[in-house]
Amino acid sequence: MVLLFDINLTPPQEQDDAGRDLDLDFSPHTPEHAAQLGHVPEEEQQEQEHVAEPEQILEEEQEHAAEPEQILEEEQEHGVQRHHKDMPESYKFAAYIALKALGNDRPVVKADKEIVAQLLGISLRSVEKTWKKAIDQEDRNEVLDFSNKRKGRCGRKRRELNLAERVPKVPLNKRGTLRALARSLDVPFSTLQRRLAWGDLRRHTNSLKPYLSLENRLRRLLYCISMIDEPSITDAKLIFKMMGSIMHMDEKWFDMTKRNRTYYLTPEEPDPVRTIHNHNNIGKVMFLTLVARPRFDAQGNMTFDGKVGIWAFVIEDVAKYNSKYQTKGDLMLKNLNVTRDVMREYLCEKVIPAIVEVWPDDGDVGTIWIQQDNARTHVLPDDPIFQAAVKASGLDIRLTFQPPNSPDVNVLDLCFFSSIQSLAFESAPNSLKELIESVEQAYDAYDVNTLAKVYVTLQSVLVQIMKNQGGNTYKLIHMGKDKMIKEGNLPDTLEVDSELYEETLKLIEEYEKQLKEEEEKKIKATQAKKASMRKGRSQLIVDDDTIIAAKEYSTWLKDPSSVSRPWRRVKTKLDLIRETQIGDFEAAIQPSIEEEKPKQEKRKGKQPIIEEEKPKEKKRIKSKQM
Repeated sequence: MVLLFDINLTPPQEQDDAGRDLDLDFSPHTPEHAAQLGHVPEEEQQEQEHVAEPEQILEEEQEHAAEPEQILEEEQEHGVQRHHKDMPESYKFAAYIALKALGNDRPVVKADKEIVAQLLGISLRSVEKTWKKAIDQEDRNEVLDFSNKRKGRCGRKRRELNLAERVPKVPLNKRGTLRALARSLDVPFSTLQRRLAWGDLRRHTNSLKPYLSLENRLRRLLYCISMIDEPSITDAKLIFKMMGSIMHMDEKWFDMTKRNRTYYLTPEEPDPVRTIHNHNNIGKVMFLTLVARPRFDAQGNMTFDGKVGIWAFVIEDVAKYNSKYQTKGDLMLKNLNVTRDVMREYLCEKVIPAIVEVWPDDGDVGTIWIQQDNARTHVLPDDPIFQAAVKASGLDIRLTFQPPNSPDVNVLDLCFFSSIQSLAFESAPNSLKELIESVEQAYDAYDVNTLAKVYVTLQSVLVQIMKNQGGNTYKLIHMGKDKMIKEGNLPDTLEVDSELYEETLKLIEEYEKQLKEEEEKKIKATQAKKASMRKGRSQLIVDDDTIIAAKEYSTWLKDPSSVSRPWRRVKTKLDLIRETQIGDFEAAIQPSIEEEKPKQEKRKGKQPIIEEEKPKEKKRIKSKQM
């Protein structure tokens, strides 16, 4: 009996056997290829007349067999990994068929196994094990089965590190790098690298956030409530305001470059070299930026881009000395020291005229609000010069302050400034003039749809602030705004849960109550500190007629009734006379009372002070110099 097999086709790609010349896309477990002792498939019986001789088969195998060096080169080229991998069942079945054909009229020898191993690119030991296993199954009249017998979790077991329990116990300052964490846990660095890839650890970048006091949290919650549309409060569906009349203003330093930059290069491209005389003196300019929410009509066409203007705080000055950058007498740009007077000048001469020029006239303009942070240089809302400039413009423009320590409620600090800075870096400015031009170009080229998305992001931030009880330890939820813009479904306002709204109102009342209690404690402590005076070393006068011991003062502050026997100030003779209410006696001593009145008036409001005996100073005897 002669078996027919084809070894001249390329193997399938999913078997990870690129570069070999066998057709191994079959399995011995299917009914079509099930090989039993003494069983020949029908197709083979029909083609027995056209079967080649074994010698011819060996010649064809040797012609198509690849050299070992070529196999290694192809495996390296395709990234084939050969360490500790199970041989596919198709290879085992092909080795069995080849040995069966070679040993059709003679016993199989070691040389036959070496030829098959070289042909398939596997080890001689694998071919020998496969052949022995097939012979044993034939002797037991079993169906050939070359499948892997290992079941369940096989191989080297994963080491139990209990990272979920051990890592949180390590201080955060010792978890800054994987090597530091490996030293703290006494675990190899490579092990933690694998666990990071498997998902047992995660990398987190932490940034500093402003500290929020109780009053700051209250102001943030009040700001969130003020941004909810009032007509929608009566309805069951709460939404935020359109925020179309609220402009956001802030200042920002824009740098020419930064110390560390990331570039993408080809493997052959040399690394770029950047030099500077002093890395602490990188050129920068402060800009005043003002934006509003873009507006669109019913057809989706833009009617207002929301970009009011951006202005640099610089002045032109005359160069006093010659240098390689300028000649003496040339005009040069210098950074301007921003004060409240400078800010008032920019508001009156640049900001207000820009608003008048670009603000859309769509009927009732209403009140235009300029939201700014709580910097000391910012102009107050009731500034008379600013109000006069607003009155001359013909618009109702007002200033308002955002909650303290809350840059996340300003669209500029939220994400606008970071985008402008990254766009300005693309131009690589080398002077202040080039930096100003690049920032202005980046501001003009900013996408209007992106600015519209920022206002939707701001509303989602307000929702997270209310959920976080006025804090700033929240995580923004991705809404898929880009997809909404493509589909034309970007919402103008977000909805607010009515339960969240009620919980926020209750929390505001609770915060106000706590602040009131803290304020009362501060007032009481301040009054007690001012009214208390030392009387000797062990007595305190707390009011006009009460003196208590110094050791009981803290107890008296908590509960005045706890002091069972307060000491009373001795009443004057005038007080005793008034208590007797005896008219004759009062009339008899009237002259003496009139004499004591001036003395009492002088002592009125003063408290007796017991002078302590000063310790006698010891005379110092100067030692004679020898």
